[in-house]
Amino acid sequence: MSQDETEALRPLGRKILLTSATGLLTFIGSALLDGAFDVSLADQLILSAIVGGVTLLTQFLVDFDNRLHQVQLEATRRLDVMETRQTAAVAESRHDMNLAFERISRATRFFTLIEKSALQTDVLTNLVDRSAQINGTNPQLVRDLAHYEIERISGLMKSLTSGDEVFYDGEDREWLLGLATHVSSSISATSLATVDAGGRGFEGGLWMNDLGGRYLQIQRAAVQRGVTIRRIFVFDKPEFAADHDFIRIRHLQRDAGVQVRVLDNSTVPEHLKSTIFDFVLFDDVISYETTPATRMEAAIKPSIVTTRLILKEERVNRLGQRFEELWAAAQELD
Repeated sequence: MSQDETEALRPLGRKILLTSATGLLTFIGSALLDGAFDVSLADQLILSAIVGGVTLLTQFLVDFDNRLHQVQLEATRRLDVMETRQTAAVAESRHDMNLAFERISRATRFFTLIEKSALQTDVLTNLVDRSAQINGTNPQLVRDLAHYEIERISGLMKSLTSGDEVFYDGEDREWLLGLATHVSSSISATSLATVDAGGRGFEGGLWMNDLGGRYLQIQRAAVQRGVTIRRIFVFDKPEFAADHDFIRIRHLQRDAGVQVRVLDNSTVPEHLKSTIFDFVLFDDVISYETTPATRMEAAIKPSIVTTRLILKEERVNRLGQRFEELWAAAQELD
């Protein structure tokens, strides 16, 4: 017999022993009282059987009550566990639903903002779609570059919508080419020899490098769609007007449809001399301005320290008036 079976039989053995002992004691007690109450042997046996049976039944009832109590405790414990799990499951489901509704709310708000924006909807959605294609399989450097570009564009959008100026450290390319590509009516520009020329002449200057070539090509396309482009070349030395490179640049400008005039700084009216600097007005709504570094050597073209986009209407209008005055003071060359 196994140990488990032995353990299971022990309570039954105790019940039998207790029942037998109770019946025996009852029989002995009735035998002692036989002389006083004249209890027969049959009655003694019946009384012993009844007392033993009651004792056995009582034990079973007590065991049943104990087991019932244990079952109730176990059921209560299980109910508590189930209630705890159910509460946790409900809380988790509620959290997941809140996150889902929050995502839906953000997505709804996002698409609502896209629909309200004056920008082209397909351009914005393409940006989101293509950004979503960058995932964990891409190299970390690729992801970092994508983050950098998105943050840069986000900063530009913020500056364009809430500020009067947008700054860029150094010489910009994309703003200049982008504005020239999308201009609709006019470009009015000053081009200082101290900024756009290179060293002692125009060789190696803006109009002789890749940026100047692309910029002029975009302006040619703008003229073909009806944009009026005027450019004033400002010299600080009269001999620049006869510079062979400048003559070539002037012909390239005119071939592209750009109206060109030159202005000798020495002939500029006194009230305008302090106001001459390098700027470009696009559609008379945005001023593109560059700030050159101090030129330490005359033979070296100064680098661009900052590039600014000015959106403030008052300043743009003032620059428009200044350009008209400079244009009137400038002269055409054969």
